[in-house]
Amino acid sequence: MRMSAVLSLALFSAFGISAHADNLVSNPDFSYNPAAYTFPGYAVSIPGWRESGSSVGATGFNLGGFYNNGTLPAGDSTVGFIQTSGELSTTLRNLVVGETYVLSFLENARSADGDGCCNASPTVTVSIDGTTVVVPTAISAVGGNDPFTTVSADFVATRRFENLTFRANTGGADGTAIFSDVSVAPTPEPSSLALLGTGLCATAGAIRRRLKRA
Repeated sequence: MRMSAVLSLALFSAFGISAHADNLVSNPDFSYNPAAYTFPGYAVSIPGWRESGSSVGATGFNLGGFYNNGTLPAGDSTVGFIQTSGELSTTLRNLVVGETYVLSFLENARSADGDGCCNASPTVTVSIDGTTVVVPTAISAVGGNDPFTTVSADFVATRRFENLTFRANTGGADGTAIFSDVSVAPTPEPSSLALLGTGLCATAGAIRRRLKRA
């Protein structure tokens, strides 16, 4: 493996571990008990989330269901979905007032079935306690095995407990927005970034010495 590839892997792994450890979202991938749901996955109650709307829920991959295209990161297999219109929301706890946080998530849309049904583009808006942090945006299916689209935005906490809300609307047409890997974490402090850089430099030196001996 080339040294640049090794360093890139180390960098992404370090950030990934940090984001996972600091995530304030209790159920980031909308995991659920399959026994409590019937096809196509309409929700009774998604742990950690509140549903508003008649066609809101969680599901796994199924070619005939709402999550029928796109690829999630390894280890993830479930999504939350909003068909036609509705909301998914969760409470963020123990925020530090005045601190900046990074919201990130993966999004996608249901792709058309063989009859061309159900492929309207949902318009998605994301808010924190009613303040829009991701403006209304029409989303389309990524298609095939392409990765979900990554979305991120910063916000400043104004209260210790705030509501994160995903809202989708298709104007009455049949379409479905799907989400997974929702994360809210503090922005990295400069000191933390410096420490990470120092660690990566040490890793680079060790790899360089190993390559020379080889």
